Amino acid sequence: RLLGGVSAQVAPPSLYRILHRAIAVLQLQAATLPQHLLKRREADSVAARLGPWGALAFALTPLLLLLEARRRPALRALGLVGCRPRHALAGLAAGSFLGAHLLITASLTFGHRAHTSSLAAYALALAYDVGANALSAEWLFRGAVFSWCWRRSSFWPAALVSTALALLRYLVDPALPHAVEARAGAVFYLGLIGLVACALRAWSGSLLPGYLAGLAFFAAYRSLAP
Repeated sequence: RLLGGVSAQVAPPSLYRILHRAIAVLQLQAATLPQHLLKRREADSVAARLGPWGALAFALTPLLLLLEARRRPALRALGLVGCRPRHALAGLAAGSFLGAHLLITASLTFGHRAHTSSLAAYALALAYDVGANALSAEWLFRGAVFSWCWRRSSFWPAALVSTALALLRYLVDPALPHAVEARAGAVFYLGLIGLVACALRAWSGSLLPGYLAGLAFFAAYRSLAP
């Protein structure tokens, strides 16, 4: 193509742009799916109404962010970088331990049990956690808030401020059950998850271990049924 007599070569789209467009298309398709094709579960979050294409769009979001961080130093400064295997395993172990503790406590104290009436609905809820819930918590509260406070103070003040704001975000979420025991449990477990994620961020220099801890915990939480 000639522009003003000068030959201009159009550069091929980057992988980031391709993924960005693909996610936009998938989200549009998810929004226009017929209602009878959407998977629903009683008292579940918006994740249960995503449909398979919406779930795929959410699942691709972390990859999109990592690709964007490769060309933006400001994002890498927030912790959007890889980590060593031992850091990732520590995050998974911490989240799994808290998730198992939640299941045992809920079963012995309130009679809840681990059960999924629909595997598809459970997978959709996890996709929401992968691409929105756990991801946004790490990005905002450990990546932005904790990093900013940590540069200006010591670890504990930064961790407490970050965790308090994260708790406030979950407590005002209309999807959180209004029962007293549910809110008390949210304060206890999500408070611990927040502090653990801050410690993992400080130890590894990456948001990935805390993100994996959050995913492991929510994988257990999503399996609870009264």
